[in-house]
Amino acid sequence: MDGLILTTVNRLAAFFAIVVLAAACGGGGGGDDGGAANDTDTDGNLTISGKATFDLVPHNPANNGLAYGSTSTAPVRNAVIQLVRAADQAVIATAETDSVGDFSVQSPLNTDVIIRVRAEMVRSGMPGWDVRVVDNTQNNALYVLES
Repeated sequence: MDGLILTTVNRLAAFFAIVVLAAACGGGGGGDDGGAANDTDTDGNLTISGKATFDLVPHNPANNGLAYGSTSTAPVRNAVIQLVRAADQAVIATAETDSVGDFSVQSPLNTDVIIRVRAEMVRSGMPGWDVRVVDNTQNNALYVLES
């Protein structure tokens, strides 16, 4: 997979972007992979690593609005990542982004997969939370981004 095409689900315009550092494709002969790490473990799984970010638009106190000119990229922290088998949409693995938006998940070799970033943070215990970003115009559908 040389490029990454992002599509939105539930009308998510530009909530966050995901940059996949290693594609879910089998290793192979030589050649430059652009720095991607295609690590295969002893069980024949491929490690897919990436970073999830979003465009942070700060508040503009001068007009009590948004300062689009000061938009910056920020990490998606503690978000749920799902690895979905493309053939049947089954979730085959899950992970969570860390404090800088990085994630790593194991994928079976020779399997077409979709990486889904869910706009939710779930943590049990202390401290615990269950935060979701939903579209109130679409029956509270959860925002997600898939690649």
